[in-house]
Amino acid sequence: MLALVAVLLVLGPTAHSEQLTFQEAVARALLNAKAIRISHAEDLRVHKAFFEARDAYVPQVELGSGAAYTFGFPIGEPSIFKISSISALWNPAQKEYIKAARFEISASDASVDEKRQQVILETALTYADLERHLNALAMLRKEEDSAGKALEIAQQRFAAGIEPEVEQTRAKLTAARIRIKRSQVEGDTDLLRLRLSQLTGAPATGLMTVNDSMPHVPPPSDRTDLDKLAKQSPSVQALQNDALAKDHTALAEHKQLRPTVNLVGQYALFSNALNNYSAYYKTFQKNNGAFGVEIRVPFLNFSQKAKAQGADAEALKAHTVVEDTQDQVTSQMERLQRSCRQLADAQEVAELEYQLAQSDVATAAARGESGQASPKDLQNAQIGEQDKLAAMLDARYNYAEARLQLMRLTGELEGWAKAGGAPAP
Repeated sequence: MLALVAVLLVLGPTAHSEQLTFQEAVARALLNAKAIRISHAEDLRVHKAFFEARDAYVPQVELGSGAAYTFGFPIGEPSIFKISSISALWNPAQKEYIKAARFEISASDASVDEKRQQVILETALTYADLERHLNALAMLRKEEDSAGKALEIAQQRFAAGIEPEVEQTRAKLTAARIRIKRSQVEGDTDLLRLRLSQLTGAPATGLMTVNDSMPHVPPPSDRTDLDKLAKQSPSVQALQNDALAKDHTALAEHKQLRPTVNLVGQYALFSNALNNYSAYYKTFQKNNGAFGVEIRVPFLNFSQKAKAQGADAEALKAHTVVEDTQDQVTSQMERLQRSCRQLADAQEVAELEYQLAQSDVATAAARGESGQASPKDLQNAQIGEQDKLAAMLDARYNYAEARLQLMRLTGELEGWAKAGGAPAP
């Protein structure tokens, strides 16, 4: 792979250029990702929902005061000061709601992990693709130089009557094709810079990668326990915990039809002003209170029964989604595992072809020095070498793309990305 120095020499210095190592890009992306911020907000919401369900067993106390004109039989007003309290003492449904909230927290945590893995994957692929395009631009400019020299040689040989005009036309066509390709690669490079800028928050103008800062992509391993790995996938874990939460929610809805016991209490400081206590009671007492338990026995509630049956259907649907997603993840793992093996072989072939192209350049140079080959042969060999180098870079990227996608599914991606020492956000 070309060194970054070569890229900078070809592209020239940029006034506002910024270099990002791979680890810096990943760390910035994790801090900057909107999807992760949204997931954290959702995670906070489900944590608070758990406290809401749990704190039903904590007394809820209300303080108040009132003033009112009374007539007829006194009903306790006006009261100067009043305290009322209620808390669950025995509530089968509430226990299930608390269990459901716990599983919702686990589902939210897994969802946050899944979002992190997705952000790391997109950042890694964008970074690798930008690095590939920057190297491709350096090669294309070298190819342009080689094609320009080949065109000059063809024009000179045509002028000298050594070669026909068609060779000059072929040289022009080769140079034109390289210019078109360079223009396309420059456009793609700008788009990749923009996307990496959006992911990391770094300025897009002149954004550069640092070659070899990306950790080595490990070779594929033949795993046979794909079903087990699929169950451990963050996406499957999130859905599994969500389904378990719906199970307990359905149980809670059914248990709403069972008796409940609440602990209740009330205290009021009454006022003897503007009331008619003396007309009904012999004595007046300012301090009044009541403490005890409240027993509620649902007797007839068809609406709650229908709601519980609907919750059963939601739980069944959630478990079916889990099974379907697990099957899909297993299939993706199998497909990516096979694809990694094939792309690893293709990468090896591309590397060997590039080595042969380098040998062809060395041979053409030696033959040129001995007068057995023309300068045109050397130029063609150099163009062929650069083409094979581009093919090798493409093969490496294609393998890395499939391998990183597989690592995301198996949960290995974040550990790999931080292998170079990325700071934890």
